[in-house]
Amino acid sequence: MGSFNTGTAQAKILIIALVLTCISVPFLIHLPGFTPVYLLFFAAGAAFIGLHWWMLASAIESFFNGEKMNTAVRGMASVFPAAIALSIVFIAGKTDRLLMLPAASGIVVLPVAATLFGIYEGITRLFLARKD
Repeated sequence: MGSFNTGTAQAKILIIALVLTCISVPFLIHLPGFTPVYLLFFAAGAAFIGLHWWMLASAIESFFNGEKMNTAVRGMASVFPAAIALSIVFIAGKTDRLLMLPAASGIVVLPVAATLFGIYEGITRLFLARKD
């Protein structure tokens, strides 16, 4: 099989996501009516969307390595953590409308981290290309 590996990109994006999480938690504390349940919903949303992202990245890695069966299984299995993360937002909305904010922001942390990673890599590669 091939030798395509997404481990370094995944690690860099997860580090950015961890930094964004550490920055956003103090803002959650200042929401009106804050309880520790806010952090629970935030962490659950971030964990399940992180699991979804990891499974999707491993499916893409399997695809580029030519492993068709692993790609299909991992691609189909990656839907379930995303569905659970979105159901957490739904449960938060049914429980208390203010819980929707931490649950949804937990889901948003990882895509924002991936976007920041893409912007950083794009700008650094652009400047490296101009030096040559």
